Amino acid sequence: MNKNNLLKTIILPIIAGSVLIGCGGGGGGSSSSISSVTSGIVSGSFYEGAKVCLDVNSNGKCDAGETFTTSDANGAFSLSGGDYDVVAEIPVNAIKHAISGDTGTTVTTAITFLAPKDAKASDGKHIVSAISTKVWSAMKENNETLEQAKTSVAASISGVDAADLLQNFNDASKLSQIKRNALQSKADAETTNIESSMSNGSVNLTTLRTKMTEDVVSRATSNLTVNGLTTPSQVDALDASN
Repeated sequence: MNKNNLLKTIILPIIAGSVLIGCGGGGGGSSSSISSVTSGIVSGSFYEGAKVCLDVNSNGKCDAGETFTTSDANGAFSLSGGDYDVVAEIPVNAIKHAISGDTGTTVTTAITFLAPKDAKASDGKHIVSAISTKVWSAMKENNETLEQAKTSVAASISGVDAADLLQNFNDASKLSQIKRNALQSKADAETTNIESSMSNGSVNLTTLRTKMTEDVVSRATSNLTVNGLTTPSQVDALDASN
């Protein structure tokens, strides 16, 4: 092998390797140019006009500089950005739709829903609702993992498993009618608790926990003798079945 051929044999592979590294190792572009997308539905049934953001600083509300968008008539949203918890701030005069396409009703009390960053439905979307907020609260207040929080919350809803908990309970193709009804009933009850726990535009965790506890105790007291219930989860299960 002459000198020129020897140099080509050594230098060309090095140059080629450098080009691949600069282009992300042949992956079709550098990682800095790739942006993840967070999409989902603000549900309870559908909330139109909610401000939805990525909670970069993990304070449970949308702050200046955080990526945000507004939910459409089907409660749908899509955000480009990193992997963060999702906040949905539903203002007074937003519209709540019972079913897709109806005229809806006007929201009279501002409320905030939250969803943990990894709390996604089977199709990869975030269903941001009162139920996802309860899961978020369990993770924050009780230091539970997502799976632990899903299991504990699902245990309070009759006929619903942890795998069902964060599905779109407005979509007949995702869940049975019985499960959808149970989740909707639970969402309605927890929405009332969240409304009562709002403070300065965000959810007060201590108040929310107190409201949820008061709610369970109150219903347990009123139903204990008549229905023979012995635990809060049984009371929640009865509520979900009604």
